[in-house]
Amino acid sequence: MLRCVSYLCTSPEVDPSRIGCAGLSLGGEMTMWLAAMGIWVGRRKAAVTMQMNC
Repeated sequence: MLRCVSYLCTSPEVDPSRIGCAGLSLGGEMTMWLAAMGIWVGRRKAAVTMQMNC
């Protein structure tokens, strides 16, 4: 995930200040880890995870 975001930040078509991530179940966990381990200083980070129980 970190490499994906780093790659997106190098692309001229992408505004790095507008990159976001969302997910359910395992994707939600990956979203939480991405926010926690993000190295993008000065950016707002928030993570909301959701678990669906059937």
